[in-house]
Amino acid sequence: MRATNIYRIAIERITAKRKKYDSDGKEMG
Repeated sequence: MRATNIYRIAIERITAKRKKYDSDGKEMG
């Protein structure tokens, strides 16, 4: 169960970063 929580948090962080890049500008891809 713990691993699942960590995995979830990691995905959320990555998603947030992607959203930030998209909002800033699609220069990174």
